[in-house]
Amino acid sequence: MREIEVTDEFETWWDTLTIDQQEALNDRVVLLGDRGPDLGRPVVERIHQSRQI
Repeated sequence: MREIEVTDEFETWWDTLTIDQQEALNDRVVLLGDRGPDLGRPVVERIHQSRQI
């Protein structure tokens, strides 16, 4: 399994989720990791435009 780096802000948000929500989100991240950026809807939305901060 790949290691995922997260921010302190993410960890604070993650801790507000229920166990069911954390598991559902984790399942989606694993699926995205397996299928890559072509996964698409209804699991994830495509990024149409982005900018670096």
